[in-house]
Amino acid sequence: MLRKKIFNATSLKHFVNNVNTYIRQYNSEYGANYESVKAEYDEIQANLDNITKAIEKGIITESLINRAEELEQKRTEIEIKLSEIHQLSLIEYNDFLPLIEEFRQLERNTEEFRTFIQSYVKRITVFPYHLEIEINTGLCIADKINEIVTIRRGELYELFKSRVREEKK
Repeated sequence: MLRKKIFNATSLKHFVNNVNTYIRQYNSEYGANYESVKAEYDEIQANLDNITKAIEKGIITESLINRAEELEQKRTEIEIKLSEIHQLSLIEYNDFLPLIEEFRQLERNTEEFRTFIQSYVKRITVFPYHLEIEINTGLCIADKINEIVTIRRGELYELFKSRVREEKK
């Protein structure tokens, strides 16, 4: 089923296009996001500078020290945010083509196979007459791009019957 829904040339091209659309949108919003976080950082830095000047003048109070510690913590959090904000590069179909072959070569029912599958299958919800499988179609680049595949029970039974027939041959 995963080969049919994800690990084939047609689906992979579709996913690459979706990821590139996401990247273009993300990059178009990059400047505004970065400037917003940078402005917050600059404001915190200015407040810390003012507290430092007050301390240098001999004004030391418990609330001033507590505020400085709060601001230091916020500054660290924002520095991390700033380091994580960066533009993304568009991806190429050929870069992900080996995924199809890697999937085909993985030996089923192994830990390596389960780990590979878990990086793409986010959730499976079982209903009385069908299954919904949420698949990460962002190629592990954009975790927000997911697709839900619905499989009727009859299709699933047919899939298992054909596998059993193949194994008996």
